[in-house]
Amino acid sequence: MPSLDLTKLNTSYVVNAIRERASENFRNNVPVMENGNGIAMAGAILNSPDESIPNEFIKGLIAFYVNPIVTGMYYNNHLKEFKMPLQRIGAGFVEYYVPPTEGTEYDASGANAFKPKVKNFKNKIYKVGSRREFKESIYYRDLYACFANESGAYELIDKIAQGMISGIDSEEYIKSKEIFTKFNTATAFPVFTAADDKASGLMKKVREVGLSMQFPSTAYNAAGYKQTTPADRLVVFTTPQFISEVDVDLLATAFNMDRTDWVSKVVVLDELPQIATHKVKCLIGDKRFLKIRDLKYKWSSAYNAQGDFTNIFCLKDTIYEASPFVNMCAIVAP
Repeated sequence: MPSLDLTKLNTSYVVNAIRERASENFRNNVPVMENGNGIAMAGAILNSPDESIPNEFIKGLIAFYVNPIVTGMYYNNHLKEFKMPLQRIGAGFVEYYVPPTEGTEYDASGANAFKPKVKNFKNKIYKVGSRREFKESIYYRDLYACFANESGAYELIDKIAQGMISGIDSEEYIKSKEIFTKFNTATAFPVFTAADDKASGLMKKVREVGLSMQFPSTAYNAAGYKQTTPADRLVVFTTPQFISEVDVDLLATAFNMDRTDWVSKVVVLDELPQIATHKVKCLIGDKRFLKIRDLKYKWSSAYNAQGDFTNIFCLKDTIYEASPFVNMCAIVAP
């Protein structure tokens, strides 16, 4: 069987691709689609006395086209780069913090040679925090239109996929952004206050904290563990207001980067969590801070005979969490 080409969305190719991958019963009852037999194809599939025929066509449409298009394209919000790969097995994952091995004075007697070195390993378990179901309805009148011409299948797939993409994308941005507020409420960011509310004072504090993170320190993460964040892992979360106030070129120079490299490390959000009476200007730290990962996609469909439509469901389990082990702190105005 030839591999599926998702770049080909003309009706004949789509219908025949579904037919090739369908059951023997489907192939025996549905002919190959060729030029001029679109109406006959619609009748063979949608008017079949065997209810499994239209259901199998819709399921094929979902499995071979809607599912890969949605899962491959939907995550397009401002925090998309922090999305971890889909984990298809298990109910979550564990993050470990391994403290560095410390040196001791050389013992020529070898008295402690056979004593174990005790280490206190820390870990955090990440579990599903969001179970969401997304639904789209396909009316049979729309399915008939799918066979009307060579662009019909594309228009139907696009309608279903775009509806799913826009819904999932919007919700994921909101829930991803909520990680900062949730983390600050439960754990609290280390806070560093600028000398004043002016752009120069804010930039000075951002430079100071960002450069200091490159050296081992317990001051810049919520757990108080000795960590470092090299320049290539540095990220700044901020708002349009902060960006409008600071000199991006000057910040880039401070971190020995060109402007393009620095701008790629700045993620602009519409809002940030507030800390007591302070106005948070930005969060700066390690890009490994965010833990966003899907654990399951489950697609299903159900036909409603009274309304003559089929509902498509996408059930998605996602983890939205933050790591206390890596550096991330808040820069606030006095």
